[in-house]
Amino acid sequence: MRRIGIQFRFFIALILVAVIPLVLFGFYGYQSSSELVEKVEIERMTSFHSSIEYDIESYFESSHVDIEFLKDLLSVDWAEHVEAHNADLHGDEFASHTVSTFVSFLETHDHYDHLRLLNTSGMELIRVNNVNGNQVVLPESRLQDKSNRYYYKNAVNLVSGEVYTTTIDLNVENGKIEEPNKAVIRYVAPMDFTTEKESVRYYLVVNLNVTAMLTNLRDRIDSSPYNQTYITDEEGQYLLHTSLDKEWGGPDNKNTGASFKQDVEQTSSWREIDLYGKVTGDQGKGLSRLKAEFVYWTPLRISTLSGTRLNLITVEPREDFMTPVYAYLQTYFWLILTTMIVLFIVSTIIAKTLSQPIRYIAKAVSEIGRGNFNTPLEVKGGMEVEVLAYEIKKMAFELESSYKDMESRVKERTVELQKAHDEMERMANTDPLTSIFNRHYFNNYIEDLKRDKRIKDLALIMLDVDRFKYINDHYGHNVGDIVLQEVAKMLSGHARGSDFAVRYGGDEFLIVLMASEEKAIMSYINRIEHELEMWNESTEILDHDMEFSIGYDIYTSGKHIMDVIKTADERMYEAKMARRKERGQVGRI
Repeated sequence: MRRIGIQFRFFIALILVAVIPLVLFGFYGYQSSSELVEKVEIERMTSFHSSIEYDIESYFESSHVDIEFLKDLLSVDWAEHVEAHNADLHGDEFASHTVSTFVSFLETHDHYDHLRLLNTSGMELIRVNNVNGNQVVLPESRLQDKSNRYYYKNAVNLVSGEVYTTTIDLNVENGKIEEPNKAVIRYVAPMDFTTEKESVRYYLVVNLNVTAMLTNLRDRIDSSPYNQTYITDEEGQYLLHTSLDKEWGGPDNKNTGASFKQDVEQTSSWREIDLYGKVTGDQGKGLSRLKAEFVYWTPLRISTLSGTRLNLITVEPREDFMTPVYAYLQTYFWLILTTMIVLFIVSTIIAKTLSQPIRYIAKAVSEIGRGNFNTPLEVKGGMEVEVLAYEIKKMAFELESSYKDMESRVKERTVELQKAHDEMERMANTDPLTSIFNRHYFNNYIEDLKRDKRIKDLALIMLDVDRFKYINDHYGHNVGDIVLQEVAKMLSGHARGSDFAVRYGGDEFLIVLMASEEKAIMSYINRIEHELEMWNESTEILDHDMEFSIGYDIYTSGKHIMDVIKTADERMYEAKMARRKERGQVGRI
């Protein structure tokens, strides 16, 4: 039997001492890097979904505000005109007023397709279409009977002040789905007009162009790393998909036969984990880590659409975000292979007298394998041994550089994500026009307040600008915006300590005072009224004095916040009516 030489034994020893720890270190590095990259990627997907969720909710929430604004334009101004001029609720003057209001509204709200006024039999009396930014008033010959449409039937029994909201579906014109396809939501609001002579009910129908929102989302998704992102309805029918022929598969729409449920059934890895049941049944965000891909989903509950649920789904192949890890693994494999070849060559030419230097090298390699990359490796024992030491030091340097580079990239990405999160939070809580807090911030503040039992009573002051519609109509919306900005400066400039002002909606502002004493409340109101007097004396923006209507109430732990806001609003309205009564005016402005 042939005896094993020292060269071979030395080679085996080097493998055991150097390569195996290196492999273990590489495997540990691969596992750690994979977990870290996955964690960062999940945070990125979460941030991406949150931004889309915010855009969708904002798009639909603004519609309810717009409908109330439109109803006020129609009803309040017309009620004043009827009482002042004894006008007819059916005549040409009413029709002309309605058409003018519709056209004016659509000029500044191009995401609505149609505005219609129906009578109680479901017949269109007035219809204004928004065609490529142009407002088209349909003649009487083109008006349609909508009595057989489901949204009219469901709105017949509504009381004044209620709004019926449809689901998202494709628009139907003359009994056929409109081409090209256009997704819409219809809002139907009954409007009762009453005078001393008569009482008439009409139905205001507003078509919201959902396709415009979906198109913007499609552009965002296509330009993002997550271009396999889809939106489905509660039944799993696609509203947004990379393949257009899969969209709108429900029986009330194009009925394409495609759906998320069908895709799950045709994909074995999805079917095995019942991905359809998870996505459509889970109440919160979810993630499935599959072998080849990540599937991340977010249920979107749209409160302003009667709680309608949409599902936001992102499918991301692992190779899209694991490329750096795979590259690291490949480089590490070649590094190990190269190291083994070098060790074999060195072991064949080494002499027995090199045992001591070799043991020293083995020890150093062991330290490097444990992560001590700066272990000294200065060996004297011939050129061969010195070359081996140099190669090992070079290997340690490359490993250290690779590790530091990866750590630096992870830190940079974490900082970027934090900055993006902070900016989104600021935008979500701030009114873009006045730069003060918005209603979203106030709602969150109240929820926090309820949970903090140490907070004492506080006052809520409601304030709006009288005759603001007149300012917009007479001076223009640009001046109206400037007025709102000036009001915001007055309110925030006189807030003290932890007091703050909120733009509650339109020309209404809400001030939160950390005090419930009548003296403190009246002191703040007096400061604002004094500031308003000084502003009226010095301003050249308006050619008339601006006036505020103010009301307040005290919020305590025993009250509901909506009751406090309602009381403050009623007092504000009473103040407005009292001022108008003094001037001999009738109706609300």
